[in-house]
Amino acid sequence: MSGVIQGSFGQRSGVISENNMYTKTQFWQQKATNIPNYDRPGESPYDLDRYTFSLIHAHPQNNFDEIQDVAIWGSNTTQAHGNVKHDTALGIMGFSGIAFDSDDDYITVLQHKMFKGSETSVTVDFWIGTNDAGASAIFDARNSDSNAILIDHVDSTSITVTWQGGSIVFTTPTNNDYKWHHIAFVRDTENSSTTGARSYLFFDGIECPRASGASLDHSLTGRMFSGQGHEFRWGENYPSSAGYGGYLAEMRISVGIARWTSNFKVNKSTCKH
Repeated sequence: MSGVIQGSFGQRSGVISENNMYTKTQFWQQKATNIPNYDRPGESPYDLDRYTFSLIHAHPQNNFDEIQDVAIWGSNTTQAHGNVKHDTALGIMGFSGIAFDSDDDYITVLQHKMFKGSETSVTVDFWIGTNDAGASAIFDARNSDSNAILIDHVDSTSITVTWQGGSIVFTTPTNNDYKWHHIAFVRDTENSSTTGARSYLFFDGIECPRASGASLDHSLTGRMFSGQGHEFRWGENYPSSAGYGGYLAEMRISVGIARWTSNFKVNKSTCKH
């Protein structure tokens, strides 16, 4: 275990099947509004819509060791590796965060048959809480497809997104202050007919500037996911050489929609720091 994670973790392993899905009553806190939440980070756990192809919630129980993908398209098969656990040392929205120790902790998701490997708009968003200043992989879909998407935490002020052999480096505010921050990578292909596709990275709802790779924005047109039978990982890359140390929460992949293309509100009042 590294010194990045605060709290204790027990050994765990195993496959979490779609038969173990939580009920809405057990899993989600009571919402203050009846309006579904698809694009208001921090207000409440996300609701599911037809664009949600993978969604991993946190859980109210400390040291809970099941990691469940609750996507509406039929659960993707999910497996936790190492000591991955829900931990309330850094909680969010009344729940835990999912803790990774930067050593051998990661989550694999085997994509369901309905998970499209298309070239349409994509949004990958999640909450991050870490004090790690080094390079590590947050999300990696490259398994057996080197052209798929990789999201790297480069250092305390940089996040890189790579696919189709090219990378865009985004400059963020300080991202390793051991506080919760919402990160959203958005690839918009549906509403960019005059300028070509556009990529965004939002940090706590504010668009981040590109430090490099801006010229690749329109040329990287290939698909970001390979579809059925391919895994993707949260918390480590392929081939297991850049483990993430810290917490993640509300890890969601949306296909066929650019959920944000301008600055938006992030509610951080529900975050435990």
